[in-house]
Amino acid sequence: MTNTKVHIISFDVPYPANYGGVIDVFHKIRCLKKQGVDVILHCFEYGRGEQAYLNKLALEVHYYKRSTSFFQQFSKIPYIVKSRISQELNERLLQDNFPILMEGLHTTGLLLDDRFKDRLTIFRESNIEHDYYNGLAKAERNWIKKCFFLLEARKLKSYEKHLAKAKHMLIVSQEDTAYFEKQFPTNKVSYLPSFHANDVLHVSTKSVEEPYILFHGNLSVQENVLAYYSLAEAGVFELPYPFVVAGLNPSERLIADLSTKKNIRLVNSPDDQTMTELIQHAHIHLLYTNQPTGLKLKLINVLYSGKFIVCNPHMLAGTGDLKQLVSVAQSPSDFKHLVEVLMQKSFNEDELNKRQEFLKPFDNEPKTLKLLSLIHP
Repeated sequence: MTNTKVHIISFDVPYPANYGGVIDVFHKIRCLKKQGVDVILHCFEYGRGEQAYLNKLALEVHYYKRSTSFFQQFSKIPYIVKSRISQELNERLLQDNFPILMEGLHTTGLLLDDRFKDRLTIFRESNIEHDYYNGLAKAERNWIKKCFFLLEARKLKSYEKHLAKAKHMLIVSQEDTAYFEKQFPTNKVSYLPSFHANDVLHVSTKSVEEPYILFHGNLSVQENVLAYYSLAEAGVFELPYPFVVAGLNPSERLIADLSTKKNIRLVNSPDDQTMTELIQHAHIHLLYTNQPTGLKLKLINVLYSGKFIVCNPHMLAGTGDLKQLVSVAQSPSDFKHLVEVLMQKSFNEDELNKRQEFLKPFDNEPKTLKLLSLIHP
């Protein structure tokens, strides 16, 4: 397919593709380019900087400063939306009639502009945002941040009705799809799992000389830090095996805590290649979350690249049959037992064949073709 153009509005600069939401955006653009689609990319920049690599994937790349003024929080519009409303963006979008893909509720502010009421606008969901922000509030210890998250959750719940103005909704998980179909019964709602880095399985059945257990995530996010401490309090890291904890920007407190654990190696802010190698070589992956929202791209990525996985039920929310591919720990203490069992097992061809079968709905190519059929029906 050629000469197909689409606007994609990204809530952040989607490169490097090193955390949940931008992974979906970046690899969606990459997969669309493989199908001959010209992407006109619009990015809200607030710290990641302009990225020359994006020019290799997109026909055009435009950057807009996110308005992070404190006064934005006095609006009835959620801060994550209000801070990304840009008249410069809207005027540029109105110069043609190409479809518009809005990545995340964050970028849907243009739905408040009547000039787009007849445009093909597609909302790409990443979370049920008010549930997600309520979850952040529960995890947050700083009372100022907790109040912000609670207030934002209320605004997001109220704002959600405006999503009905989008011509189509693309939802990342089965559970979230059921929610949006119920909330918006007259809208077009489609289940479309997140895009990711893996076009083929990269899982190896070869055993490594010194097998280790990996816990990874963005360590500047409180949810991931609490996940580590939940497992630590259950005694998981006291098991007599080597552990690796890897992720972006760990706090000084976490660094200090990890330095006291002789069997844990911290890999601070690894680059993409290092992170890929850590995932591929680990014998067991520990995946834990208190947020049963969205689709956990961390889980998808490890299923395509890593060996054994121990996770809690929340990590599987909305993923259907993927529970067949992991060991489910009902509580943090269950992780200990499952780790001990899996350390005695080898990842074999049967395990690999099972992965190939159950991961078919998450393969990038059929998702890309489905997206194209929606963009250009």
